[in-house]
Amino acid sequence: MKEQLKAEAYVREQRPALMETSRVGITAMYNYEINLQDWLSVLGEMFAIDSYGNTLLFNTKNDNYGLAGLRFNLTTGQPATEADYKAFNDIVSV
Repeated sequence: MKEQLKAEAYVREQRPALMETSRVGITAMYNYEINLQDWLSVLGEMFAIDSYGNTLLFNTKNDNYGLAGLRFNLTTGQPATEADYKAFNDIVSV
């Protein structure tokens, strides 16, 4: 759960729309569901997701190519496991 909270906080910090106030005046920071496009936009890389939910990075900061060790649940749009949240945190260096 620690890796998930750290990853979600990082995504919200990087995506200003997640921090905006909703129409009813409640801070949307924790009310807005982080979706797949939010996770992927934070990666800031050229990527693809295969039919199994694996994230493939093609132009990483380290010039490495291939499987990033990160899987998403394609139904929920969230990283699939706690290990996937950790992989996300490792990729973005948090």
